[in-house]
Amino acid sequence: MKRLAILAIAVVSVTGTPAVAGAESGTARNAEASARYAMLQSCPKKDYRVPCGSWTVVLRDGKKVVLEDAQVFQVTGNKVDKESSLPIHLSGDGRRAVYFRKADRQLVVRDLSTNKVIALPAKAAKVPAGMNMSDVGTFLSGDGAVLVIDYLEEAARRESLIVDVASGDVRTFKGNESVDSVSARGEYVLTSRYTSENTWTYTAYDRAGNAVNSQVVPQIVANNSPVALADDGTTMAVVVSGIAGTSLRLYDLANDTVGGKIDVSVPKREVVQHVQWDSGDRLTLRTFHDVADYTATQNASWEVSAGTGVTKRTDSFTIKSKVWDYRLPGD
Repeated sequence: MKRLAILAIAVVSVTGTPAVAGAESGTARNAEASARYAMLQSCPKKDYRVPCGSWTVVLRDGKKVVLEDAQVFQVTGNKVDKESSLPIHLSGDGRRAVYFRKADRQLVVRDLSTNKVIALPAKAAKVPAGMNMSDVGTFLSGDGAVLVIDYLEEAARRESLIVDVASGDVRTFKGNESVDSVSARGEYVLTSRYTSENTWTYTAYDRAGNAVNSQVVPQIVANNSPVALADDGTTMAVVVSGIAGTSLRLYDLANDTVGGKIDVSVPKREVVQHVQWDSGDRLTLRTFHDVADYTATQNASWEVSAGTGVTKRTDSFTIKSKVWDYRLPGD
């Protein structure tokens, strides 16, 4: 069984963009040049709403980058469907975005700090014959240096790609597995595959496309998500959500061992949407919850110690209900 790990959230119009206090350090300036989120607006049509406008990236300093060159609408064959949209994806650090370019319908990567568009080799940029843009899943490493491309096709025979964005080098790995995570610096890709024995196999591939660790994982790993693979190619962070709240388990993919429960201090109403490794033992969790009248979605980012579970909220913002779709860093 193959699944394409794209989270499509249909939500709608953003409040005034919260400003982030300015700072003089180079680190702070770099942070401000990174994305907080990307959004696509909706417009009324008869008695319902449809996607409209351009994908817009809201930066942490409150500025906006309008991706006028990004393909917004789904295309099947040569037919454009103006009532459904294509996603874009942001790197975990929020500094790069990957999307289909409108002019030639090819994948490109945009550096949001320099506004430079990086062309990809044809093997990665073009949609394979017989497939549509919606059949192509894209995943950026935390730093945006590596792009992984996963294809959704019935036979699941087409190999997935690992692309070095700077050099254009392309490597491949098995296409019958679903991509779950790309490590922070793109050193490893984590995949999963549902087996004929009703189990899940997780595999870590290195940047060259070699399988380095693989296990039929225990239920605590198989039955929970999201997950993230560290840059050691071994350590998986597994988010466990339940009535009692949110916790973490660290799973060793090389030795098939599960660490103890690590409680995470986020409110019980929060739904964990994404987890990623940062530096050392630090993780970033991104969560959301709907406000009481469902007119908006409240989002938050949390810095979590993978060793202790100590949690600190680092950001929050509101997406109102007239936004058609939105994307967070790492999403």
